[in-house]
Amino acid sequence: MIKIGVIGLGEVSQCMHLPILQDLCEKYEVTAVSDIAPSLVSFIKQKYHIKEGFLDAVSLIEKADIDAVLILSPDQYHGEYAARALKAGKHVFIEKPVTLCLEELEELIELKKQYPDQVVMVGYMRRYAGPFLKAKEILNGTRMRESFAKNCRNAPWRYAQAPPAMPLTRAHPLTIFAPGWRRSAAA
Repeated sequence: MIKIGVIGLGEVSQCMHLPILQDLCEKYEVTAVSDIAPSLVSFIKQKYHIKEGFLDAVSLIEKADIDAVLILSPDQYHGEYAARALKAGKHVFIEKPVTLCLEELEELIELKKQYPDQVVMVGYMRRYAGPFLKAKEILNGTRMRESFAKNCRNAPWRYAQAPPAMPLTRAHPLTIFAPGWRRSAAA
């Protein structure tokens, strides 16, 4: 059982992550949540039967009994919270964008290299979407691929090649991918 801390309890958290984690309760347990709104922390703790609630993310990262954090906070805090979580020995799932500037992303990439046993993954909802996988299949190996890649920031092969958890790279500021990786039917 992986113990999860959720940082940020806004719309994405309430509509997507928390319900999905609840459905996957045989694998994951949300043991702590954090948000700046006390009433929201209280409501989510009660609704999902969560043990701990914090009014700041740093306290959750430092004090909660968790193995991993989901960083769903406002974008400007993503890099800071991811760095703190890595330093605290936590695995990290972070919503896009990882950071708001390239310099902070590069610092985070360098920091991640110091923690090779920790998993860091950026959420990107289209990574395994059928249309993206089909477009990747059609465009792979064609001359059109290069033109399409230059004109489409969401080029499907960037995301369809990504394993479920992978190391940070400079490949794309919105998501992470590992060149050459191919998703098998068992993945």
